[in-house]
Amino acid sequence: YHSIHGAIEESEFVYIQNGLSKIPQKDIYVFELGFGTGLNAFLSIIYGIEQNVRIYYETIELYPISKDVWSNLNYGNYKESNYRLFFENLHASEWDTEKFIKISENFYFKKHHSDFLNFNMENNYDVFYFDSFSPDKVPHLWNIEVFKNIYPKLNNNGILTTYCSKGIVKEALRQAGFSVKRIKGLNYKKHIINAVKVQH
Repeated sequence: YHSIHGAIEESEFVYIQNGLSKIPQKDIYVFELGFGTGLNAFLSIIYGIEQNVRIYYETIELYPISKDVWSNLNYGNYKESNYRLFFENLHASEWDTEKFIKISENFYFKKHHSDFLNFNMENNYDVFYFDSFSPDKVPHLWNIEVFKNIYPKLNNNGILTTYCSKGIVKEALRQAGFSVKRIKGLNYKKHIINAVKVQH
């Protein structure tokens, strides 16, 4: 686990700055592959509050972390102390609800305890946070079939954003129909990818 500050900085850069903040409308639908520590969702809540946009956020996780783990994470103390409760509510909220759960005035949340390969996305989304483990660890999630299933579920000009810029990932995204852009990473780190759905 890298430093908390580093993790926050990286998530802000990949998912907020190069994903969420690029969507102009006031009601934004987000899907996240890999809920993990809940950091991306938490930063999205803060963005919604600060920018006064409403976010409908769905996330999927096959291996949720335990309360012991998430209650010891200090992400909740980031920025305002009153945000801590939002972080706790993300983790404490029920899995697999039919309706969105209201976490804040600006943030509605649904989390799925499921394998993405067997999952049917119900809505259409403006942003897709592709935050799975790396292609070396889970190659079956980074292939053309997976990206082809995501493509029709994105709204026009919707963005899939991810920290991974491997050649095989770029190629698979292109073959699935996306317009792929490499973006210089944070602090001279490796590049990240924005894949945009552009209707021709």
